[in-house]
Amino acid sequence: LLIAADKNHGFEHVHGFSATKLVAPSEYFSDDSLFADVGGYFAAAAVRKESQSHGLYLDLNKRRLDYVLKNGVKHVFTRTQNPRVEEGITHSIDVLVANDVVNGYEVGRVLLKGVYGKMLTATQPTSRHLSYNDIDYENGDAVMVTWRFN
Repeated sequence: LLIAADKNHGFEHVHGFSATKLVAPSEYFSDDSLFADVGGYFAAAAVRKESQSHGLYLDLNKRRLDYVLKNGVKHVFTRTQNPRVEEGITHSIDVLVANDVVNGYEVGRVLLKGVYGKMLTATQPTSRHLSYNDIDYENGDAVMVTWRFN
């Protein structure tokens, strides 16, 4: 668990957090059809609205990726209804590629029907370059996204 807080005010002004767990997707989601090898599960992350657009999400992802790579893990994964999450993690991995930390990666998506039971946000999340129009938000569908490092 990483928490970004204002150093001058302690935890009175938390700007964001993220959580990562080393676990196999098949184990975490209790689904034998998913990968059985241990990956870095990007369980949760959020950046306070007032603190967005300052690179905090990128920094939290960098720290999560550093943790995963130091533990010898070859893939990361997350479950989401928000295409911005996929874009943000992809961007963070692109930075690793540009800095020769990893040689490349492959992205995969698996539709998870009804896992949330409802849409988690008041409105359907959108992004500039990616669409999740194939999921049924009202039904609580989500996407498990995986990034496998080369």
